[in-house]
Amino acid sequence: MDDNNFREHIGDVVKQVLVSFLNTYRETKRSAEQEYFSIEDTASITGLSGKHVRRAIKRGELLCSNVGSSRRPTYRIAKKDIAAWFEQRRLKQGPAKSERQALVQQFFGKKKG
Repeated sequence: MDDNNFREHIGDVVKQVLVSFLNTYRETKRSAEQEYFSIEDTASITGLSGKHVRRAIKRGELLCSNVGSSRRPTYRIAKKDIAAWFEQRRLKQGPAKSERQALVQQFFGKKKG
């Protein structure tokens, strides 16, 4: 590969990387401004599967709006409802190890042996 071909190749690679980066940036910016998301978008945002999101909707854990019909529902989930669902499922910090050991001793007595 001569010098001119190499420069053209590098230029093409840089152009592809920049176009890919800009497309990703636009997509991220658009979703940051977006207020309502489809099940697939919600799954993508949360890193969960679409099935998991659908099950949460069916169980009533994740609120949504049906913008379709009863025969063919089209669900849209508000950004604030996604945040509330995640906050609701947040794990609380458990007691420290010393507290756990004290509780074990209190309820089960001292270790034998």
